[in-house]
Amino acid sequence: MTTETSAEALLVHQEPQARKGARRLLDTKGAAEYLDCSTFLLEKLRITGGGPVFIKISNSVRYDVRDLEAYLDSRRRTSTSDTGAGAFVAA
Repeated sequence: MTTETSAEALLVHQEPQARKGARRLLDTKGAAEYLDCSTFLLEKLRITGGGPVFIKISNSVRYDVRDLEAYLDSRRRTSTSDTGAGAFVAA
């Protein structure tokens, strides 16, 4: 019996989402929790547009965490009257 201790051997036994460089995908509930909004809002935005990019796999909808981060970044504003068009946001 051999004990695998190398990082590569450990990665093989992890879930695909946990592998280095793998996309971290969330379902609608997970994405809603990540964005602190309702699942209903995400479902509505999938129909009307204006929400985060999503991935359709057969009958499943998934959200890449990187796309959720990009969506959050696009929603940044400097004031309540800021429409977002050409707004300067300090990093």
